[in-house]
Amino acid sequence: MADYGLSNEEDDGDSEECSGAPDYLAPEILQDSDYSRLVDWWCLGLVMYQLMCGRLPFFNRDREILIDHILTKEVRFPLALRPEALSSEAGSLLSGLLQTQVRRRS
Repeated sequence: MADYGLSNEEDDGDSEECSGAPDYLAPEILQDSDYSRLVDWWCLGLVMYQLMCGRLPFFNRDREILIDHILTKEVRFPLALRPEALSSEAGSLLSGLLQTQVRRRS
């Protein structure tokens, strides 16, 4: 999965700065950590959440707050979707895919 809103710009030739929309980036990428294929599970969870709930789980217009929420917040579901519209299995699946701690992501 790719977010074509992202691009790299060279600052001074020694480092690169990533600009664009971080909405679909996994926490380990935002932290500039080593990452594995588990980032794909994160992205799948985001797309599924958006399809089931009608919005992204960590949406915020302020980029810094958005990144902070991706890194620190637990996934919550809109009140309108509890409990009738979203099955416990779907909620469990989404919660598992959207774990900020990689070793807990399933």
